[in-house]
Amino acid sequence: MPRTTIRYDGEESRPADAFVTLVDGEAAETQFADEYDTLSGDEELVLGELPLGRSVIIEWREPDEPVVIAEHEVVPSTRASIEYDPDAGEITVQHRNGRTPPASELELQVGRTPADVQPADKLDEFGPNDSFTASVPPLSRVRLVWTGGDHKHHLGGTTTARDAVAATYDVDSEAMTIEYVGEQPADPERLRVSVNGTGDLRGREDDQESAFAAEHDELTMGDTITVDDIGLDDTVVVSVHTEFENGAATSSVAHFSGVPRRGFVVDEGAGDSDGSGTTLRYIGDVRRDADAFEVLIDGEPASTQPADEMDRLTGEETLSLGDLSAGTTVTVEWSAGDETQIVTENVIPPEATFEVAYKSNEDGEGGVVTFTHAGGDALGADRVDVVVEPATDGLRPWDSDDEVTDGDETSVTVDTEPGVAIVVFNESEVLHREPLN
Repeated sequence: MPRTTIRYDGEESRPADAFVTLVDGEAAETQFADEYDTLSGDEELVLGELPLGRSVIIEWREPDEPVVIAEHEVVPSTRASIEYDPDAGEITVQHRNGRTPPASELELQVGRTPADVQPADKLDEFGPNDSFTASVPPLSRVRLVWTGGDHKHHLGGTTTARDAVAATYDVDSEAMTIEYVGEQPADPERLRVSVNGTGDLRGREDDQESAFAAEHDELTMGDTITVDDIGLDDTVVVSVHTEFENGAATSSVAHFSGVPRRGFVVDEGAGDSDGSGTTLRYIGDVRRDADAFEVLIDGEPASTQPADEMDRLTGEETLSLGDLSAGTTVTVEWSAGDETQIVTENVIPPEATFEVAYKSNEDGEGGVVTFTHAGGDALGADRVDVVVEPATDGLRPWDSDDEVTDGDETSVTVDTEPGVAIVVFNESEVLHREPLN
């Protein structure tokens, strides 16, 4: 059982005996004055293992009348994960860490309403490796709370089927089509759509009634709505809306922008049947026409373009670029009308190994760190830097005019004991990292 600890964080020093700690209204067995004369900052008082729900109060008794300066209820440190299975339409609630509260003191809520299945229906207590399942509608705000005290305490939560909406953007008509792609039927009233433009912090707040509900009685896979007048700088925000007794809550589950916010990732060693080569993989969150993208290799169009292989990019499509040498720059541009922007830029890192040696000075004050290229690709010296933490201030160029090849060395003189040595390529890619202490 975790210990309850009180820490003094006052800005002024005060006598320790001016403070009294109460547990459920009674003086605690141990007080600050038992361990300290003066409290000046960060002093701690360990109360031990207190049962859940106990009230801890700190009183300041220098004034004529005691003043309560802190009040705390002992709540579980439990953390729970909640994962949704779209095929089964169920959530799995898993104990991750923390205390083991009685299941009777836990409540599973959908919205703010108790779910049909409760932890106590499945378990006696909720501890390590414990889990339970419950059927929950898609697009629901779900949370597990502890109810054993004066106030409910949040242990974990999620929104089910967060990935159940997809979008397709038509540049010419400036229209964003939002599609429901969930496995389970959903209540369209749960979804709200708003549009945020550049510099528009509030966005268009005209979707107080769900645009989905206006067109669909129930959402099933493939149902769509279209949002018009979406410019390149606009973002369509899809949110889950939940109403409860004392108010409502809205949490966004998707942001679909006119201009790509994400483009491609470069996967190395996945392009050919033998596992070699370089591959581009589309990770954009909006479905887009493939011919709007152009791939450049060191500034020149690649021999194969996305439009050669597919009409539309919807997610996870790949394009093989073949074997690219270290230092090659892969760029992907997206064009709409007169506007072109880079959505991906990646430099192929080299495959090279390094060795690091440190020789300290005789007086023990600093020494010399030597980096040696120990095999692999030759590197352009202008793209290689070294770092010795904490001695160097930022990146330090490799001391060479041309290439860094097998056996080449560079040294850094340091005034203090070094902690770690790093070789960096292209100012961003760490090729080698070695602790020295």
